[in-house]
Amino acid sequence: DINLGDGWGWQVDNGNVEFGGKINCSKPATVYAPGHSVNQNTKVTTEVVNFANVYNELVSESSKLKDLAANGTTEYKDGNMYLNGTSSTLNVFNITGDYADYWSSTSSRTITAKAGSTVIINIAGKSGSIINGLTLVDVDKCNVIYNYYEAKTLSFSSVSLLGSLLAPNADVTYISGNIEGQAAVKSFTSYSAEFHNYTFTGDVPTPPQAVPEPSTLVGIVSGFSVLSAFGLRKRFTFNRWENYN
Repeated sequence: DINLGDGWGWQVDNGNVEFGGKINCSKPATVYAPGHSVNQNTKVTTEVVNFANVYNELVSESSKLKDLAANGTTEYKDGNMYLNGTSSTLNVFNITGDYADYWSSTSSRTITAKAGSTVIINIAGKSGSIINGLTLVDVDKCNVIYNYYEAKTLSFSSVSLLGSLLAPNADVTYISGNIEGQAAVKSFTSYSAEFHNYTFTGDVPTPPQAVPEPSTLVGIVSGFSVLSAFGLRKRFTFNRWENYN
């Protein structure tokens, strides 16, 4: 199903929408796909995509990423959080303990890494949030993944999340702002947030850290939202932007 807030519409640019159930809203609202189609397709969850398999693969990928050895530095100073990576290829940050709390509570997060490098930020904790304050220096948002590998609930407000979000077990509430990338989450609730489709183009390690490549897709499904899915060989890829339910 597609569940809309009272009176709120949902616009999808540059792609079609297919859903297996129905559009739910207690007040008039609709789904827009300018220049494209919005169709009910009861075969979406059985023939178009095997969401159970995709979910298992994404959980595995998230676990593999969190096991990567950190090589970046993390500092919390004067109420601000700084992540600094010096590798020209892969910069990994593991944010745990008090630093996971700081990551949620601070209003200023600055991530610095070399242009062209990939940044993996592994954030521990069953819950988390970001309100305001996220800046990238030199590194491109298309090369950044925020991996909430333990999260069950996440909240974002007044923030532009610069990069892609991997939180396969998290119910995400995005009150306002936008995601400048793609996402794989359990569910996604929003009132005024936007997705801007910047595909992840960074490189991640080859086996033994990597896992087999799943089918690539994007979509929304009851109980598990794959707003973009990962294919993993040497590189994560987010290929298509369509919406399945």
